[in-house]
Amino acid sequence: QISDIDLSPGAVDCIVFWTKNPGPMLGRLDELSGYHYYFQFTLTGYGTDIECYVPHKRKVMIPVFKQLSGEIGRQRVIWRYDPILFTHRYTPEYHIKAFGQIAASLEGYTDKCVISFVDLYAKNKKSMSALNSYDLDESRLMAFAEKLAQIGWKHGIEIASCAEKLDLQKYGI
Repeated sequence: QISDIDLSPGAVDCIVFWTKNPGPMLGRLDELSGYHYYFQFTLTGYGTDIECYVPHKRKVMIPVFKQLSGEIGRQRVIWRYDPILFTHRYTPEYHIKAFGQIAASLEGYTDKCVISFVDLYAKNKKSMSALNSYDLDESRLMAFAEKLAQIGWKHGIEIASCAEKLDLQKYGI
């Protein structure tokens, strides 16, 4: 069966690009001029042990983020710091520091950051076990989220959550 799907600008409400590296698209953004679109740009503090194919954050990805924001506007580039997982290397303290450094670097280049905590399910259970990941109890997780919100406010970035069971609204999330 063959279907004809109209992808003309008049037929498309919005395109959302979800990526860890939009760098290869930067020279072709003009081809999207007739469309409404925005980017969900994932930028975390993980090293190559978790994100082995993502270019260096400080040297490459933060400048790419800033360039993209400069070209299409900061309201169309949403920073994602997710999924957040905790290990002996990636402790809550590590994430607070990494999140703060990235937030400071992105100040003025985005209005929003979306966070989420890793969920265990059949497909990732083995990987999470290999990383010796662990969960925080609810009170520690709430305190952690509150710190992220405070960092966001400090840098003019609204923090939102994605598909979280916890109600983080009292922290402005």
